[in-house]
Amino acid sequence: MLTVTDCGDVFCVSDGLHEDLNRVKKKPPTQPVESGGRPDQIVAIDSWYRHLQRNQSIIVDTCQGQLKSRVVCPKCKRESITFDPFMFLSVPLPEASDTIQPVTFLAAAPGSAPKNYNVKCSKLGGSSIRCLRYCCDVMEC
Repeated sequence: MLTVTDCGDVFCVSDGLHEDLNRVKKKPPTQPVESGGRPDQIVAIDSWYRHLQRNQSIIVDTCQGQLKSRVVCPKCKRESITFDPFMFLSVPLPEASDTIQPVTFLAAAPGSAPKNYNVKCSKLGGSSIRCLRYCCDVMEC
């Protein structure tokens, strides 16, 4: 029985499926495609065509794409633009720098009903006490 535990396993399974389902049996040698000043759309089409010369499967059709890379030499300023195939992209997820803290305000006056507030506090070196003091200043405790 096959068990997939993480995305690395999915990659191995997908890559293996692609190789098993690849319709290209005799893979011709190919050269990397450089932009050479041509428009990106033309370079992307040329790069994808070269990729398809060696890779044709349902996995390529549904799960692969191209990633544009641009590199500039800091000394001579030569620019290299390439379009590389990918099956998975690692995308950083932004971490929230604030948190919402629920606060229940109990007034000292007899018979006053409790009031619930949501206070936004910074996770980056902020103090919960400082947030609560600010909350009390706003509510005129």
